[in-house]
Amino acid sequence: MENAVIYLRVSTAEQASQGVSLEAQESKLRAYCEAKGFKVAAVLRDNGFSGGIPLEKRPSGKELEGLVKKKKVQHIVALKLDRLFRSAKDCLVQVEAWEKQSIALHLLDLQLDTSTALGKMF
Repeated sequence: MENAVIYLRVSTAEQASQGVSLEAQESKLRAYCEAKGFKVAAVLRDNGFSGGIPLEKRPSGKELEGLVKKKKVQHIVALKLDRLFRSAKDCLVQVEAWEKQSIALHLLDLQLDTSTALGKMF
């Protein structure tokens, strides 16, 4: 069974009350992981951090980096791209680095899985 890390983020209380609460995100992402047969190795939460802050500068982003370096994860699962990145450049650089380490990114809203040919084209 492959390990997945679930990444959750909200930047404001308003977001949390409008359907993208940490709990709502986690529920959807756990269901996705279960359907895919992934073991959830970690659930990482950045509460109150703007997506404009680079992933590696957020507390849970740093934790994610550590799990990746230790080769403890094969899949990173998030609800939406903007939960992880706001900068297209940061996104492309990071996803390419993950791909080189055989780590797939899964985004529920886009039905994206970078382990597939269509997902890699993204």
